[in-house]
Amino acid sequence: MSFTEKMKDHLMEFGWSENRRINDYDIFMDKYNYPEFIKQFIQEFGGIKLKTLNPIERSKLNDRLRISLNLFDSDGMDEDSVAKDWSDDIGRKLYVVGLYSPENFDIAVDENGAVYFLGEYCQCLSNDLYKGIEAIIRVDVGGGIELDPKDTTSGKWYDWSGNLVDFHSHDFKYRKF
Repeated sequence: MSFTEKMKDHLMEFGWSENRRINDYDIFMDKYNYPEFIKQFIQEFGGIKLKTLNPIERSKLNDRLRISLNLFDSDGMDEDSVAKDWSDDIGRKLYVVGLYSPENFDIAVDENGAVYFLGEYCQCLSNDLYKGIEAIIRVDVGGGIELDPKDTTSGKWYDWSGNLVDFHSHDFKYRKF
């Protein structure tokens, strides 16, 4: 899987290029046993800080940098981290890949490639790494689902309308730009 051509063009504006490979985060990722597909994603896109691709949101947000694919901007992976807390609640390990500002949501990915916002709440934005990151960059997260905030260990997920949904079969929908 990969990003759309429009997203690749956007990423190029902020320093990405075809065949980009960095090793800045390898020691960190090895320490926390990141899956190989997440390591490869970070080696290609890690460290990039960029603006949203949604022109309406960009004008509202004074066109500032909002998305960081720098693992060290996140809360980390230690025992007292947001990723560890939510991993314990949902029963699967989450790996931080960046930060969404100014809300300070950690951006995380699970071992199956699902993408999450982690903060006061746990929200899943996609079951696909590239679609999820692209949805964040496009500020198109309305098709996501949220872990039950009243009982975070219940395994119950709700869409933004409050309907109970099945995590594994939920159809994440995105706007067309």
